[in-house]
Amino acid sequence: IITCRDKIYIGKNTIIAPNVMIFDHDHKIKNGRVLHNDYELDEIIIGENVWIGAGSIILRGSKIGDNSIIAAQSVVKGEIPSNTIYIQSRNLNLKDINERRYIFEV
Repeated sequence: IITCRDKIYIGKNTIIAPNVMIFDHDHKIKNGRVLHNDYELDEIIIGENVWIGAGSIILRGSKIGDNSIIAAQSVVKGEIPSNTIYIQSRNLNLKDINERRYIFEV
């Protein structure tokens, strides 16, 4: 899904895997309410030879440099330098039901 209200640039030879979402805008919020027809806009620039892994989300204002890889299920907000592998780390939290103890793994 690519939803553009301002500008999204995608460079040559960029590969976008399934279930990727790219949004160059957010809804504005005023007094705790979402303004459905008013948006915060900021362009997205995706360089050349970039690979965006499945299920990733690219948010407004992001810039991804040439020859970079965005790992599957990553959320990008900001700048990713050229020649970078971006892997969004997540903690895996498991609870053993029988022993009532937590197992944490990074």
